[in-house]
Amino acid sequence: MQPDIPGLEQIEEIGRNYQLVGYRALRQGRELVLELLRPECGEVEWFFRSVAVATQLSHPAFPVHLESGWWKGQPYRLREYVRGRTVKQLLSDGPLTEERLVALIHALASGLAALHQRGYQHQELHLDELRVERSGVFRFLSAGRCARQGVPNPAEAPFYLDEDSGEMAPLGSYDVYCLGRIALDLAVGYPLEEPAGAIPHLK
Repeated sequence: MQPDIPGLEQIEEIGRNYQLVGYRALRQGRELVLELLRPECGEVEWFFRSVAVATQLSHPAFPVHLESGWWKGQPYRLREYVRGRTVKQLLSDGPLTEERLVALIHALASGLAALHQRGYQHQELHLDELRVERSGVFRFLSAGRCARQGVPNPAEAPFYLDEDSGEMAPLGSYDVYCLGRIALDLAVGYPLEEPAGAIPHLK
């Protein structure tokens, strides 16, 4: 059943995962994304925490969050719809120039820094999480998991292994590691395989 939130028109489902169902909708001619937390997910605290963090970011790399609330017992959030090409579509054109690569990674790193400075990590940074607008600007589709920095629970804080020591890397390193992986993909012009010893996601 499609949600009938007041003020939204032409609501159309655009995707779902184990946590969320996403819809594209219009409000006064503006294209938006409506996301509902799936009832079986049960991560209500995370959902509203991510809304609060995303609302505070005010960074051009992240979509603007407009509102959140409840619809028939389901939490929902409404944000800007980020248009643009996927990174995989961009990679079909071949490797980026060094100048453009540096500029794009700097923009993404600036967005992550804004998130980290508030004490949170993205934790879902991968190629499908990004869009390239017509202007050439890279943008995140969301603020990710918005996991708290320093939370030792591996269910909420993915890690990767340090190949030299064999120990888990510091919690704040995961986003930086993922950003480096994206930089490599963009530099060579195609997605590289995950190296041995890496744990991409623990969910």
